[in-house]
This record gives sequence, C-alpha cells and structure tokens, in this order.
Amino acid sequence: MIRELHIENVVVIERATVLFEDGVTAVTGASGVGKSVLLSALSLACGARSESDVIRSGCDEARVDLRFDVVATDGAIEERVLSRVVPREGRSRAYIDGRPSTAHALAELAASAIEIHGQHEQHRLGNARVRSDLLDLFGGLSREETDRCAGEIAALRAEIAALGGDAAERQRELDFLEYQLSEIDLLDPGEHELDELMKEERMLSDVDRIRSIAAHLLDAFDNDERLRVVAKELQSIESFASIAERLDAVFAELDDLAGEVRGQLSNLDDDPARLASIRERISALKGLCRRYGDSISEVLTFRDGLVEQCDRLRRHDERAGELDVAMTSAVNQYEHVAEVLRRQRLDCAPRLGTVVTEHLVSLGMPHARFEVDVAGTDGGEVEFLFAPSGSEDPRPLGRIASGGETARCMLALDLAIGHRSDLRCSVFDEIDAGVDASAGDAIAHALSAAASGRQIIVVTHLATVAAAATSHLVVDKHHVGDTPHSTIGRVDGVDREREIARMLTGSDDSESVTVARRLLKR
Repeated sequence: MIRELHIENVVVIERATVLFEDGVTAVTGASGVGKSVLLSALSLACGARSESDVIRSGCDEARVDLRFDVVATDGAIEERVLSRVVPREGRSRAYIDGRPSTAHALAELAASAIEIHGQHEQHRLGNARVRSDLLDLFGGLSREETDRCAGEIAALRAEIAALGGDAAERQRELDFLEYQLSEIDLLDPGEHELDELMKEERMLSDVDRIRSIAAHLLDAFDNDERLRVVAKELQSIESFASIAERLDAVFAELDDLAGEVRGQLSNLDDDPARLASIRERISALKGLCRRYGDSISEVLTFRDGLVEQCDRLRRHDERAGELDVAMTSAVNQYEHVAEVLRRQRLDCAPRLGTVVTEHLVSLGMPHARFEVDVAGTDGGEVEFLFAPSGSEDPRPLGRIASGGETARCMLALDLAIGHRSDLRCSVFDEIDAGVDASAGDAIAHALSAAASGRQIIVVTHLATVAAAATSHLVVDKHHVGDTPHSTIGRVDGVDREREIARMLTGSDDSESVTVARRLLKR
C-alpha cells in the first residue's frame, strides 16, 4: 500500500508531500488544476518512461519519492522507497531504498504492489501470465503441477544440452581434459608441498650464512662463564637467593638452546644436488599454478573438476539414454496435467466473461461485452476481449478500450474475482468518465467493496464517488504572477462538504453544501 508520495518540481507542482490511508482515497479538483500531474508523478516513481517536459519551468530537475509497503516472501510487511530524478539534461536516475538502481527495477518492484489504470498507463493486463492468473483466481484453479512439470522439462533440456555435441567433438574434449589431468597427476602435488619446499630451498641456498650466525651464537653461549660464577656466589646471599634460582633456570634454558643449535648444525649439509632437485620441483609446481590455479589447493580443486567432466563425457551415451527416458516421461506427465488445466480454464472462461459483463452493465456500460479467450497447451494463452457496444465484435482489451473503460473493466474483474488479487493498491483514473449519476453510485459502491483489506486511489469528477471515499484529497491551482502553482491537501469536515458541493453544482453556497452534507452521510 502507498504510504507517502513526495513531489518536487513536476509540471505545476513545486513541492508537495501526500500521505495516503487504507480504503478508498478520492482525488478531486477542477479541470486543469493538476490531478493528472499527481498520477504522472506516481507513474514516474513506479518506473514509467521519463521526459524532460515533466520538469517545472525554470527548474533543473524534477524528483519523486514513493514510500510504500510490500508483502515479503515470508508474509511479512516490508517498507520500500522508490525515487526518480529527471534532469533537464542527461538521463534520469532511479533509486531503491536510497541505492542507485534502474527504472526497470523500479517498475518490477512497484508492480508487485501497485496497479495504475489510466489513459496512458501500461499495466499488468499486457502480460498473458497475469491474465491467466486472474482466470485461475476466478475458478480457484492451480497451475502448480503444470509449472512443476514444465520446470522439470526445462531442467532436463538444459542437462541434455550440456552433455556435449557429436561423438568426435566429445572425444576431442575428453582427450584435452585427460591431458590436463595427466599433467597434474604426473607431478602429484601435495596441498602444502610448495610452501614446505620453498622453506627448505631458502635454508639450503643460505647454508654458509646460517652456519656463521650459528657459530657466533654458540660463542656467545660459551662466553658466559663469568656470569655463571657471579650467579653461584649469589646463592650464599639470602636476599639474592631467588634471583640466583632464576639465573640457574636461564642458564639451563641457554644450555638447551645451545644443544638444539648444535643439533641443527650437525644436520645442516651443503647439498647442491638436493637444492637443484628442490628448485626443479618448485618450478614444476609453480607451472601448474600458472595454468590451473593461483595455489596448489586451487590446482587440486581444478583436478577434481576434470575428473567429474571426464566421467560425464565417458558416461555420455549411458546418461543420454537415461535423460531420453526421463524426458519422455516428463513430457507425457506435462501433457496430461496441461490438458486437465486447459479444460478447467475453458470451462471457467465463459463464466468469468459473463460475470464481468454483468458488473460492467452496473458500472454504466449497458451495452458492453467482456469475453475471455483461452488457447495454448495448458490454456495459458489467455486474452481478454472487450466490446464497448453490442454492435461490434470484441477485440483485445488493450487495443480498443479507453483509459476509463479499461479502469472499469479492471474494477469489474476485481469484483468478479472477489478481491483475491495479491495487489494491495489500485489507482484508477477516469473510471467515471462519461457516466451518469446512477452509474456513479454503482461505481462508488464497487470501489468501496473492492477496497476491503486493500487500498484504492481514484481520480474522480463525480460527487457520489468522492463522497463514498474514506479519505479525500483536493488538488488546487493558483498563480503567483504568471507562474501556476498546484497544491494537494487533505480535506475533512466543512472543507470536504464545500468540495463535494462544488462537484455537484459548481458552487459552495449553503444550498449546495446542504446537499453535499446529505450525500456524505449516506
């Protein structure tokens, strides 16, 4: 549901912040005051195409921010913010929750919660999947099984395509993979071998320096005799007894260290042959890393992948046979469940057309006809056909209906389906265009019924529709010099009575206000 719309420098609106409530919100105002600008701003935030002519005269850019709620996959309600900036020069910018995005991403996110039905809006009915979903909602049908079968077929086709080309091509690929595998297996590297060899290489290449440092260290150990004598003398002095004990421990540790140094020196051989062998091995292992990974660990991971690919290619014929059997079974199962769903949709289609037509009659279109055409293997190619008068054949709704007619068709669909659509906000423009007062009453009641648990925003010229709304916004325009300014404000109480009176008679005199008050109390 839409919670807030902030508009800056859009056509005649310099700055406006509009808060929306649940239920039906009526948007009214005299002709030309900017009601269409409000919808244009909303459409921009929902990812509609932007043009520089939406920018208010004298301004460098226009901006729209839309805050609304969506239902997350776990059923929780999440608040999202969509923003759109249209500069006079350059491309428009889009943001989702303050982060840069694209207009397409805005449209996808907004489409999950908001539907705009107006003169020039592109809405969900252009999508065959949406039309079939609406038919399924009406009939209580489920496409879960057909979708599952279709997904299984798609997965099998992908695996078949991944098996490889003809036999000669597979053999060439297998030969190359086996060559790579043999190159790695010939060296048979250990995961930590390279690090250990490089450590040993550094030691063997620096034997002379290590021996020199060790000799100096041993000399230092051996020249501590004077300190040992003094420490022994300290033992007889009671106040230095603890220090003497600590020195004894230090000397013992030094003796151990000297022993370890001598032991390492005895094992330290100047072995040119070993050094050459190590360097050759290191070079070979680094060559593997250059070709197959940045480390021996990555090389071994790459090798595991080679083994899997070789096994797949060797088992190609066997696996291909298994996939052929699985594909035949999956296609047969899909055809069965698709046929069941197609028949169910064919059965529901005329009933939905009849119910929608009945609602259209009550909504001020006495000669309109609405039909549902079903085609395709599973009946998923659904088309909504519409004829505004009985003298013509029904044609696709999106090609023949005006903005107001499309809005009323959507409202009639909503009534027919029983408001089970997952959309939480519907915006209607021109829904009452060209209808009389009695049809206006029917539209008002239909909007109230459709708003149960949802939000509906309707731009209307009919007082009966506006009076039935749960909240009321008025767009007003005034001039500062030659510059037009439009404002949007909520009206209640006396102010709302006066606006309803203006819609009824064009005047807010006491007599018109009295009629408006009675209309609001109905």
